[in-house]
Amino acid sequence: MRIIFYLIIAFGLAGVLLCGYYTFVDFALLRGAYAHLLKLTPSNSTQQILLAQAQENAHRVNVFADGTWTLLCAILVAIGFNGLVNLKRIN
Repeated sequence: MRIIFYLIIAFGLAGVLLCGYYTFVDFALLRGAYAHLLKLTPSNSTQQILLAQAQENAHRVNVFADGTWTLLCAILVAIGFNGLVNLKRIN
């Protein structure tokens, strides 16, 4: 039974590390896309501005999704630790 909780913790930590890494990568890309959007002036064509906004929104969604998966994996780690603690109390 203990091995199940260790596996839950291991997979949760791997998920936190992997998703957390991609959260920071996508956040850096989001900052770059936002800076590019701010550089565009109103004299630029509407099509360029809309394209820059779409690119920024795509990065924003990626950061949100990666951050959500990071938090869900952290919850999985917490559930694993909770299971180990309660398993020791029962035995």
